[in-house]
Amino acid sequence: MIAFCTITTFSYCPYALQLASNIKTLHPEADFFHLIIDATDEECLAISKEHNYKALPISFVEDDEIESMKIYFDAFEFCNSLKPLFFKFLFLKTSIEKLIYLDADIYVLNKFDSALEILNTKQFLLTPHTFNPTPHNLSTYSDFMCVQFGLYNGGFYGMSRSASTIKILDWLFDNLKLHGFVNWSTGEFVDQKFLTLIPHFFSQNTHIISHLGYNIAYWNNEERKQISNNDIVFFHFSGYKPSQPNKVCSYISLESNQHILSNDIFNKIFVDYKTKLEFYTKDKTYHTSYRHAKLNNKRLTKSLRKYYFINRSFSHYYTKKIFSPFYKLYKKIKFKIIPN
Repeated sequence: MIAFCTITTFSYCPYALQLASNIKTLHPEADFFHLIIDATDEECLAISKEHNYKALPISFVEDDEIESMKIYFDAFEFCNSLKPLFFKFLFLKTSIEKLIYLDADIYVLNKFDSALEILNTKQFLLTPHTFNPTPHNLSTYSDFMCVQFGLYNGGFYGMSRSASTIKILDWLFDNLKLHGFVNWSTGEFVDQKFLTLIPHFFSQNTHIISHLGYNIAYWNNEERKQISNNDIVFFHFSGYKPSQPNKVCSYISLESNQHILSNDIFNKIFVDYKTKLEFYTKDKTYHTSYRHAKLNNKRLTKSLRKYYFINRSFSHYYTKKIFSPFYKLYKKIKFKIIPN
């Protein structure tokens, strides 16, 4: 059995719906699984019936840390940290032999036959952000950014059923539930930093896909601009926002976006993607806020999430926040009056 999967919040479902639609067209033999981290059982059932794929609530995955992770991770961090646990339970609860994960903001153009063939002999597939050194005059991406974000892109995973795969997923989740944050001061960036270690720790099981048609995006479009449309498997529209429909990616400048769209093939793909995504985003059912953004009607700020992660409780949070500046001042005065 072959399957594809993705993970989103409820509000991000339109992206997953366009992805599922393309996958079902190109791979009618495959199942599609969609973990929605803040949807109810009833909402998942309704999506499954209407769109003919398997939408799953958070209860599908099982771990003692899940309830705490809802609190100390934001939506982006939570989705990424749950990936290995989701993949593991798909293998445990279904008869899947080969599984491909794709970020929901991916537009699929052609079949994944080459990746599926590699999975006959390898257990884990990854795609690099770039294959070549990045030109220094390129404003959208650099070699240093590749180091910052990780060598491999977390928007694609390929896996086959094996004990080795489960071992990799367990190792990955054990790290992500503690270090799955976006924190540049500590060098954390969700799962991508740990993907760098997989080909090193699990070299016998891992394959790095060298196909230029996998995972084309704003960060590598320059090295892929000569590729033909028939060779493009999927384009990753990371950073695309329907509210900025003229930009491939909202993170980069308008000039850089225009440069990407000057490529006729990329421009056509972008227009097709926007048209398809607009069809699903018109459904106001998904126009909602992230359901785990609040706890007991209190917004979970970054500070609150960090405090909870360290203490596993909100006890004394406000007391410490109020008196912390005075305590720091007291320590400074104390050290000046009473030298060590």
